[in-house]
Amino acid sequence: MILVSTSGFSYTDWIGPFYPEGTQKWKMLPYFARLFPTVELNYSYYTLPGKQGIDGFLEKAPGMKFALKAHKNFTHERNYGQQEIDAFRTALDALAGNDALLSLLIQFPYSFHATSENFDYLDGLTRKFESYPIAVEFRHGRWKNRQAFDFLDERKLALVTTDAPDVGDLFRGGWERIGPFGYVRLHGRNAVKWYEHEHAWQRYDYLYSPEQLSKLAGAVKKLAGEEYDDKDIPPDKRDTYVFFNNHWQAQGVVNALQLQLILGEEPPEDLPEGIKEKITSTTDDGE
Repeated sequence: MILVSTSGFSYTDWIGPFYPEGTQKWKMLPYFARLFPTVELNYSYYTLPGKQGIDGFLEKAPGMKFALKAHKNFTHERNYGQQEIDAFRTALDALAGNDALLSLLIQFPYSFHATSENFDYLDGLTRKFESYPIAVEFRHGRWKNRQAFDFLDERKLALVTTDAPDVGDLFRGGWERIGPFGYVRLHGRNAVKWYEHEHAWQRYDYLYSPEQLSKLAGAVKKLAGEEYDDKDIPPDKRDTYVFFNNHWQAQGVVNALQLQLILGEEPPEDLPEGIKEKITSTTDDGE
């Protein structure tokens, strides 16, 4: 099973390009859920999740699946306590109890290098949540090595495949089948604005071309075991989740729906006209 969606859904700059004018924040998820089967919840990076909030998501979007991003205290500040652990276990239990949990996403910053101390830190953190599905995203390219991949695989942790600009030592790729499921995050390829930007959203101001999406679709199918080279032994199929993080002005929504079409899914019947026009466009901007 391949599920395609976006990283987050509650963006005010999506009002107009995606959400109808005047849409209130509390109405965004029900509207979003008409078009997508899943979503990555990013608010939990900034605010500890609570059961009441999770119950609200479940009520507004029954049947939807959620990935939950780990709080910055776990990943960027690396200074957490029992309060953070308990909050996330409560939230994950609420999702899992309603068959709505895809994964806990643990995304480390570029400053988290592949050192022995950080291997130990990763091991200790993930053991706190070992009863839940976990996907680990690295931003520093030194993590792209056999030792790290074996480390994840042995602990049944999924490696997050990333698509990002080819700049410096930024982690890109990771299309190896590491862990029990596939998890892909597509950040866009805005190399000019990745480090040099005035506003954070500028880093994610990018629209994938149809040609780029076609190549990505083939790679996603291989990751999921739905496509393979004739010389290969057919791999086991596994669930694979794809989230577009090129969120500025709902570009991720457009690309997610385009990728769904390329993967053979029927488009939703009630697409907004502006979005429908964009996803059926044959314009190709190339690589």
